Amino acid sequence: MYPQSVGVLNDPDVVFVLVMLGILGIAFEAYNPGGVVPGVLGALALIAAIPGLVGLPVSWLGVLLLAIGVALFIVEALVGGYGAAAIAGTIAFIAGGLTLFDSPYPSERATPAVVVISAIGVGGAFWAIARRARAARLTRVATGAGAMVGEIATARNDVSPLGGHVSVHGEIWAARTTHGTVARGRTARVVEVHTDDLTLVIDSGGTP
Repeated sequence: MYPQSVGVLNDPDVVFVLVMLGILGIAFEAYNPGGVVPGVLGALALIAAIPGLVGLPVSWLGVLLLAIGVALFIVEALVGGYGAAAIAGTIAFIAGGLTLFDSPYPSERATPAVVVISAIGVGGAFWAIARRARAARLTRVATGAGAMVGEIATARNDVSPLGGHVSVHGEIWAARTTHGTVARGRTARVVEVHTDDLTLVIDSGGTP
């Protein structure tokens, strides 16, 4: 028998958009904690998508591709708007959306136009945000790298001489330590700024 729709929340297009917004909201909250609203809205979107995910034939390959897309968008935000990761993330999102529902019935698959437009919109938004963040950092460094020296940085992950990421006044920076490791969540003082690759050098001795 040809499957029958049982409401808006069982529409594949609606479910796809809800899943996309949910994953991205939570990912944005994880990348930039403290905003609360993106994480809450993302969680609500995923909850709203549950009826459709239960009622429709979900493909784990599609879910994996969507997760890869989100990871690539986060990479784009971290590296600063070069575009390659955003393009790859958009392609992964399109592939994930087209394969998210494994059914021979068109009524149980997301519409390709909805998937492509949504993926391009999200990829473009991440790319634009990443470019603006990079431009702001370049402007700040160009107007005086010395202004960063002495600022207090909070480690976003374990930072070692090999690298890591820190937060300074809400901005995410690539960083490395003078020696040793600064654990995630600990603070340290910026002692040097490398303007060629926009990397902060922090004192692994921490802050007083």
